[in-house]
Amino acid sequence: MTLEDLKTMERFGCAPAEGYLIAVFPDRVLVERYRKEEGGLSFPGSEALQGKELLRLHCFDMNTEYRLLVTDDGDRVIEVVLNAEEEKTMEPDLLFEDEMLLRPEYCTDRVGIRKLKIVNRYRYTEFDTMTLDNYRISC
Repeated sequence: MTLEDLKTMERFGCAPAEGYLIAVFPDRVLVERYRKEEGGLSFPGSEALQGKELLRLHCFDMNTEYRLLVTDDGDRVIEVVLNAEEEKTMEPDLLFEDEMLLRPEYCTDRVGIRKLKIVNRYRYTEFDTMTLDNYRISC
């Protein structure tokens, strides 16, 4: 899976038109502002990453996150789209917002953010224990 393959992904069209990305490659983690274009994603340095193996990608803005995960064996790609609208119908007591500071090396003026908002989505299991069901990254 590479950045160029994104345009062929089924749910990539649901990614925000612009926002922030966290991209995980075997040799680096990248945090950048991006803009979605017809050929995929545009961000500073994207040309240098063409053809590089992509392991995980989060594209997000304040309301929506597109998440792409490549399984350990590399045979499957999982896409998830989460948005704030879904949370309006969820039990408020099962939503927990947290803020996480970015490491200093990711906090450049070009990126423009210093922390991420994480919306944790919990649910009760059949045994009445609470478990983390999913999460959404926001800014």
